[in-house]
Amino acid sequence: MKTYPLFNLLDVHKELKADILEVLEELIEKAQFIDGEAVRMFSTQLADYLGVRHVVTCNSGTDALTGVLVYIARYNSGYGNREYVIVPSFTFVATVEAVVNAGFKPLFVDIDPATYLMDVEQVEFLVERYADRIACILPVHLFGQCADVERLQKIACKYGIMVVEDCAQSIGASVRINGKWVKCGNASFAGCFSFYPTKNLGACGDGGAVSTNDDSLAMFLCSFYQHGQSANKYISDKIGVNSRLDAFQAAILSVKLKYLDYWNQKRIQIADWYREHLQGLEEVKLPVKGEHTQHVYHLFVIRVPAMKRDALREFLLSKGISTGVYYPEPVHRMTPYRGYGLSGVELINSEVVCKEVLALPMYPELEEEDVSYVCRCIREFFQDTG
Repeated sequence: MKTYPLFNLLDVHKELKADILEVLEELIEKAQFIDGEAVRMFSTQLADYLGVRHVVTCNSGTDALTGVLVYIARYNSGYGNREYVIVPSFTFVATVEAVVNAGFKPLFVDIDPATYLMDVEQVEFLVERYADRIACILPVHLFGQCADVERLQKIACKYGIMVVEDCAQSIGASVRINGKWVKCGNASFAGCFSFYPTKNLGACGDGGAVSTNDDSLAMFLCSFYQHGQSANKYISDKIGVNSRLDAFQAAILSVKLKYLDYWNQKRIQIADWYREHLQGLEEVKLPVKGEHTQHVYHLFVIRVPAMKRDALREFLLSKGISTGVYYPEPVHRMTPYRGYGLSGVELINSEVVCKEVLALPMYPELEEEDVSYVCRCIREFFQDTG
């Protein structure tokens, strides 16, 4: 029986194996493993792709977020005395983890249950209520779709608040700003990216990056990710961390970056096939595309009745189809984060959606017949269960 994984990392690496091995062999021959030309080249290529002045690489998307928030907390005048960062509770825990590790407190907001993105109305309510205590708004461009950064920027600018984008799942996606389409990561103070292997642009290991047009932030991060060192390698002028993108991963990402737009277009086509083949199935709620964003479908996440989701997962697995739950619990319900947040907003959508979401197979190698099979199996399940 043919199987359909949630992610397919085998085929893409088979296809690019020769190109990847060639760049790795070059690095081995030169014995360049940390920093060096491969890292500089990828940083330049990604900056050009995003349309920003600076890209600073690091070891993970989590470190990318943490580094930017540490800068805001400690080194950006006027923000060190503000204690909160507005963040959605429906996200991967790393987003909130970075907030806390940078010294801030998360101020949770709910999501729009149709798009899974930050509820801008709640953000505006909280900003008006606690403006002088909020340092940053941290929208998560979830599943490949951008939050409404233009509206968030207008709210933030009114009160002198920073906006930082979590772009871990959305590289290549665009958002409309002042009537123009710009790449995510170029729509705010900084964008934070992950190159975890399953991402639309994935390394063969961990990796991350920060994009920014702010010279001071870029300079800080170059030092912060290298133990806080100054121009002198063995003298640190600030407390930093050891967080580097190694040369192997940078070289692999340079190979893959050339294919990113093609892969994203394939994902968009696959999402259209899913919509076509699941159309009219009342038990399935399809993801909604916002008018302000161009979706690149890191994941294709549907919603189904909570009491049937687990049974549907088991049924699909019996048919060779793997699925995923992103996410089974909102962050504000997790033990380490239960004490955070202020009263005044409810997180009902985040709690309900966690019980209903189901991610279907999504990777560029899928063909329409594969999508059709997955959708037929979903229809079969609901026909059998009534």
